[in-house]
Amino acid sequence: MDAEKGYRKAMGRFYVPAERWSVVLILTCLIEAIVVIGLEIYLLENLSIADASSTMLSTYVGLFIFANIFKLFMAWDALRLKNVLQAVGLVFCNAALTVYAGLQWKQLPNDIKSYRIGVSVIVIIGTGTLLIATSTYKIFHDSELAWRLARELGASPRIRRIYQLTQV
Repeated sequence: MDAEKGYRKAMGRFYVPAERWSVVLILTCLIEAIVVIGLEIYLLENLSIADASSTMLSTYVGLFIFANIFKLFMAWDALRLKNVLQAVGLVFCNAALTVYAGLQWKQLPNDIKSYRIGVSVIVIIGTGTLLIATSTYKIFHDSELAWRLARELGASPRIRRIYQLTQV
């Protein structure tokens, strides 16, 4: 706890996670976002379709890039606020991105390069979903957050009720 306070103090007001599974969660989201955004930008630059489906696919890619940036911010915010519901929502968001990647893969042209990139994105996001789900479970079940919240809330039912209302 003291190391975390010292690290936060050195970084100023910007939250940096210090617990092991919190770092795993943030790094998973960060690495996944960087790799997937890089693959999507490469895919967008190398598309050679000159019809209406090119506009639709570029819209898919743009939304996909924005969703990965949003997911990264959502992971950081869930850890910063110690919000269990937001972290579980992050798991569902990543699962939905896996489905979205599958839908995007069906829209790609039939050349081998696009096929490989599409499959790679699905595998990367699917693996990231498993890692995010595991780290979310470890963070909020194996007492990284549970004991901290118990110490903050104490035994007061009134304080616990107020905390529950603000989390939902």
